[in-house]
Amino acid sequence: MEFGTFIKEAKEYYERLDSLSDPRTKDWLLVSSLANPLLASLIYLLVVNVGPRFMEKRQPFQIKSLMVIYNFGATALNLYCFTKILKCSWKAGYNYVCQKVVISKEPEHLGIANAIWWHYISKYLEMLDTIFFILRKKDNQITYLHVYHHTSIVALWWIGIKWVPGGSSFVGAMINSCVHVVMYSYYGLSVFPSLRGYLWWKRYLTQFQLVQFLCLFLQAVLALREDCGFPRWMAYALITYMMSMILLFGNFYLKTYLKTRLKLSNGENGKVQNGKVQNGKLLKGD
Repeated sequence: MEFGTFIKEAKEYYERLDSLSDPRTKDWLLVSSLANPLLASLIYLLVVNVGPRFMEKRQPFQIKSLMVIYNFGATALNLYCFTKILKCSWKAGYNYVCQKVVISKEPEHLGIANAIWWHYISKYLEMLDTIFFILRKKDNQITYLHVYHHTSIVALWWIGIKWVPGGSSFVGAMINSCVHVVMYSYYGLSVFPSLRGYLWWKRYLTQFQLVQFLCLFLQAVLALREDCGFPRWMAYALITYMMSMILLFGNFYLKTYLKTRLKLSNGENGKVQNGKVQNGKLLKGD
């Protein structure tokens, strides 16, 4: 097949898919075109590659005030998404195991679509996590898991808001928003050195994230069994993505906590940073 023919057929296929998108959200900001998440991810990867080299011979930026605003702003946005989706789904009588997409402009259904759009927008804003790591020269925080998650999640929720801004996808947005309320609250409080001694629950935050992925994996499996009208292709996509996150976060948890505790039980004490252990006690990393 010639390259020109391939491009033409791919364009026609995308146009057919686009015609099936939800008419309520297709013209909303950053929803209309695949170029939006794709360009954002490409710029993000460029920054990840160039940023540390740019900062190599420079002093870390002191951005404490900016990080306080950012982290508590992210907390507020995720709290809004969580409460909005919970309230609207409860009023609309949605099924929390399997729910078809209701294309309606009634307040509850449109409210869920709007909250999922804000959740999608938050994934662009959360790319700033990496930029702050670079500016503060915390390059050890920019792991494969970190980069994979930030690049892939934007595309996943672009698909969600464009084709399924409701239905069973509301569960994923609601649970993820709840997790991020806890996570960004933690990060916001950890900016203040005087509070770090009280932030003993970082390990449990990682456990909360793992439970989240497991719950969403099971919910997608059950959605396939129930066959309530929610698109099966989306359920399969969620199962695949949640499996990748369980494996990556599980590996992170194993290396960060369990192996460290095993070393300590064998009498290997020492200084370990970024949420690991120092002399048998959990610490909060910067």
